[in-house]
Amino acid sequence: MKTYPQTKTTGLDWLPEIPAHWEVKKLCYVASLKSGQGITAEDIEEIGEYPVYGGNGLRGYANKFTHTGHFALIGRQGALCGNINYASGCFYASEHAVVVSPRGEFETVWMGELLKAMNLNQYSATAAQPGLAVEAIGKLKIPIPPLPEQRAIVLYLEAKGREIESYIAAKTALLERLREWQAARIAELVTKGLDPNAPMKYSGLDWLGDIPAHWEVKKLKYISDFVSRGNSPEYVEESDIKIINQACVSPQGLRLEKIKYQSETDISDWKGFLHHNDILVNSTGTGTLGRVGIFEETESDFIADGHVTIVRDSKKRFEPKFLFLFLSIRQDWITSEAAEGATNQIELSRDKFRSLRVPLPPLSEQAAIVSQIESDVAIVNAARERATQEIGLARELWASLVAEVVTGQRDVRSD
Repeated sequence: MKTYPQTKTTGLDWLPEIPAHWEVKKLCYVASLKSGQGITAEDIEEIGEYPVYGGNGLRGYANKFTHTGHFALIGRQGALCGNINYASGCFYASEHAVVVSPRGEFETVWMGELLKAMNLNQYSATAAQPGLAVEAIGKLKIPIPPLPEQRAIVLYLEAKGREIESYIAAKTALLERLREWQAARIAELVTKGLDPNAPMKYSGLDWLGDIPAHWEVKKLKYISDFVSRGNSPEYVEESDIKIINQACVSPQGLRLEKIKYQSETDISDWKGFLHHNDILVNSTGTGTLGRVGIFEETESDFIADGHVTIVRDSKKRFEPKFLFLFLSIRQDWITSEAAEGATNQIELSRDKFRSLRVPLPPLSEQAAIVSQIESDVAIVNAARERATQEIGLARELWASLVAEVVTGQRDVRSD
């Protein structure tokens, strides 16, 4: 890292030294900080002519604007107050967005990135509704390079930013390819088996095509039991009876942090107590209908509420994880065909769901397929974790690089 040859002390706790030719001034001497204008939710549309910016960035669009130009915006209210956004052209700044307007001349991106590096959220007032005192922010002292150097900093960050964005985009694309491969691999194994050379036969189902000749195809109702549920419970703050609800059900594992609680009274007629390896299917809800999970807990004090269908391996015809994986790849069918014609348009038709046809290998082969999928998924998850960590490290590197450049800890004038 190239540093400046000469530095000077600033007297600032957060930034002890800066290049000798830089200045230190209060922010309010360099820029005017003014909140935008109030606007009602009724005046904000999803599509419109002028973007509306609030405390956390873009809120929507309106048919009027308050500012024209290129500005850095500081979020003034809420838990994320102090965050920095940019607005260009004609736009509407709400009362929760502080517009940073130059009193003289400065590079907007340099100013915005400097304000990010200062972590303005730390100056939030400790109140029920966190917020920034704009006057106090204006009194903060900032390092100021000469205008040509500000431009050099912006050009450097733009070039490095493109490199970082390209790297992150490649890693993000890898994550998507891993997700697609995993989904395709699971679908292949639960519908075609492990042996690519096995004799095949037509399944009788166009969507399924050929299956191994020794497999069967059975309706779901012939291989499993559907456990009756009680009415939706009256929830309490906390108790010993834990309720699995729609928010808990996820193919990646039950989200037990989303459980609710039922008082120990009024449960005598409940039949929804869960067993180990019960399969759970969300039976209502836009966005949650058809989502599948498997209950792997061993405790007996969990209940599924009336919006979660329980499929149980009482007949010993399937390995629970095999059926869980199969239902996971058929979620689109569950959310369309199984819900079609239901009294409630977002409710699972139990009759249609029970009639779903399932390809059924022998139990030992089901177990082998599950084992292979778990092995494949472990490899994919390891690759996914590495890629996710690399994206995180790249973002950390970028934030560190920006902070070094805009505060004069890295000299980019000749880079």
